[in-house]
Amino acid sequence: MKQKLRIFFRRVSSANQDLTTQIEFDRIYREQCDKEHIVEVNENDTSANKLSIAQRPEMMKIIQLIKEGRVEKLYAYDRTRLFRDYYEAQAFYHTCIEHNVEIIFTSSSNGHIGFTGDIFMEGLLNLFGDIEGKNIARRTREARRKYPSRKFGYIKTEQKTYQKAPEIESALVQFFEEIQQIRSLDLFTPFLNKYRKMLAKTDDYLIRLATDPFYAGYDLYEGEYTLPHVDPFITKETFLQIQGQLNPLIKAYETNINKLLELYIGFPKCGYCLKPLKPRFNSDRSLVYFSCSKGHSKIYYDTFTINKTVVEVIEQIIAKLNVNQLLMDSTNSLKEIRKMIKQAQGETEMLIKETEDTILFSQEGYDKEWNKQDIYQEVLSLQQQYRLYEEELDKKQQLLIENKQLHQLTVNAIENQVALNVKALCDLLINDVRLYEQSIEFDINKCDYILNLDDEIILNPKENIS
Repeated sequence: MKQKLRIFFRRVSSANQDLTTQIEFDRIYREQCDKEHIVEVNENDTSANKLSIAQRPEMMKIIQLIKEGRVEKLYAYDRTRLFRDYYEAQAFYHTCIEHNVEIIFTSSSNGHIGFTGDIFMEGLLNLFGDIEGKNIARRTREARRKYPSRKFGYIKTEQKTYQKAPEIESALVQFFEEIQQIRSLDLFTPFLNKYRKMLAKTDDYLIRLATDPFYAGYDLYEGEYTLPHVDPFITKETFLQIQGQLNPLIKAYETNINKLLELYIGFPKCGYCLKPLKPRFNSDRSLVYFSCSKGHSKIYYDTFTINKTVVEVIEQIIAKLNVNQLLMDSTNSLKEIRKMIKQAQGETEMLIKETEDTILFSQEGYDKEWNKQDIYQEVLSLQQQYRLYEEELDKKQQLLIENKQLHQLTVNAIENQVALNVKALCDLLINDVRLYEQSIEFDINKCDYILNLDDEIILNPKENIS
């Protein structure tokens, strides 16, 4: 039987911490293991409070190895190195117990409770770790709010007081005076335009500036705390008045911006240089556009023009799409492919078994380097081939699901007169969008089932839009 892995896991939350202590504590365990079966996993500058398990690729790899049954033991300094979140920890320990993975905390001799193997007891211990982690995160946030390392408009002294920066003081005083007069969206937008240039800050930054009680010398996030070390620009009463005026305006402004950014498709590419394009705002934030002019004709399209063209293309496609034939062919194709793949998988399984039997019952006797022999590599190759068959079958099944969705969306639009679900249809029918000086080019999917339609549809939207 193939020997399983022993994983040594270590984690530090910030760049100014190191792994020395954790490495030293697990050294004695590493010395007792076969080096060929040791896997060392280090997470540097990785906060288990800030990052979810899906944002920790090293931990995801460990979980995958455990689920594949390849891990015998997992070593970590203590529970908090693995997880801070209660629910993530519980799910992880349940996976370990389910796959008979023993967890060893290398600091157990230093007073930490070892792994119990009991999911209920682990839940209790994880709860304490979760509470501790949240307390650490809360204290860190509080410290940063009250004593930030840097604050726009301030100079931090050696005595940890915050004095107004002379070069920016007058502009900020003017900023807070003018914002008190803003009571409508028509006034709010030009206000942001003005101070975006004057302070060289983004709209988001200016909104955070206007809603930050630090500039009033207070911390109001969880209660009301005076910050005597801050020289305020405004009073607390003025700050609260500004919030009452701004809150509805900020929501309306953000709603408008999100509407301007909405596209039925993903971000397009430049048709000339194929560079992926990013959305930009015009000067008064009333329009979102895409442009490019790197060594070629200039292209310029706003989101309204792109969306209008996309709707025209989708309408043309579904009017000519033989969706019934598409669904029928897709279903029949999957049946044939499933039959072929299942047959190929069966043949592969038989070859794997024959090869493994050859290794196990070899007349040459046991060879400690059996895993380096050609015949063992052949087993690995066959196993990989089996996995590829499974992946191919999954892709075909997913394709059938998408075609069923497309069939339903098309029937709803044509027969049931339901409004077009343009976004969903775009995901299923449009592969890519490229912008040219006078046209927009679409790469269309399912072309074999679209009657009397070329592989590309090219429209000239600028001729129709003033």
